[in-house]
Amino acid sequence: MARPTKAESENRVQRIIDIAAELFSDKGIQNTTVNEIARGCGIKAPSVLYYFGTKEAIFLEVIRQKVYQRFITEFKLDGIDFKQPPENILEDALSG
Repeated sequence: MARPTKAESENRVQRIIDIAAELFSDKGIQNTTVNEIARGCGIKAPSVLYYFGTKEAIFLEVIRQKVYQRFITEFKLDGIDFKQPPENILEDALSG
């Protein structure tokens, strides 16, 4: 079996995050297994662990992506460059 391309890997990682977010929301983190996440993605659990290592790492990525996006949307921060120093981010957020 051939290794996935970079684009396929990125899509797979995002799919894992999306499925995990749904399962965490529906069942809770403690009641969701890596096997369930894998099954929802149509892959095996070792593939999920290859990308993330642990269920906790998946959860942290779910938080990072989903909460971060909601924060940006709710505070209307779409045009801010988050790679700049924190004081500049704060200044941009307050002036916008």
